Amino acid sequence: MHVDDLLRDIVRGIELLGTAIILMGIVTGFALFVVSEMRRLLPGKTASSFVTHANRARARIAAYLLLALDLMIGADIINSIIEPDLLVLAQLGGIVAIRTVLSFFLGKELQEIELSDIEKRPLSGIE
Repeated sequence: MHVDDLLRDIVRGIELLGTAIILMGIVTGFALFVVSEMRRLLPGKTASSFVTHANRARARIAAYLLLALDLMIGADIINSIIEPDLLVLAQLGGIVAIRTVLSFFLGKELQEIELSDIEKRPLSGIE
């Protein structure tokens, strides 16, 4: 087995791991969303509590997506080592740029959701 073949197998493994992480995030986020919908139906729950729970589900999905995007960027970089021609490098540059922008905005949204959750928490010990 050549080093190139080994690196290709590593890239495939990383890509599969990234895909599995995305699927786990979707399933986990959907489960949290379903639980929040069920809680909303309970007496005494308000729309704001639903929004809080829905935002937590979105934040969970975003966290999984960020991890998966980072892994896939790493796989793309390893792939460019295997095939270092100008076309592959140009494609890598475009893919990394798109994924970096997605990561930036997902991270920003995740921070906004976390800040929103912190602002909604009651201060303990102050009456």
